[in-house]
Amino acid sequence: MQDKEDRLAMARILARLEKYSKAHLEVEEKCLNENGYPHYETHKQAHQFFLSKLEQFRKDFEADKFTLHFEVAIFLKNWVVNHIMNDDKEYKAFLNEKGVM
Repeated sequence: MQDKEDRLAMARILARLEKYSKAHLEVEEKCLNENGYPHYETHKQAHQFFLSKLEQFRKDFEADKFTLHFEVAIFLKNWVVNHIMNDDKEYKAFLNEKGVM
């Protein structure tokens, strides 16, 4: 990413994504833990993996890794398809049964 405006935009996107994700996942994990979700540890590990990937993307960006935007797009697509559409639906049903959602 050569253009200064593009680099600044990507830096802002990565920072906001990392900040939002940490806050969102913290709230989600707290809810799951407080309600005794049986797959809490596995779900939390998936979140930790996601956050570590975001951190690695940021470090790669800072090191001028030029393919970063493609890697981020592919990773986020896979996260949405695999984690949000499957794993999160599983806890939604659990929380619905408990009357939380």
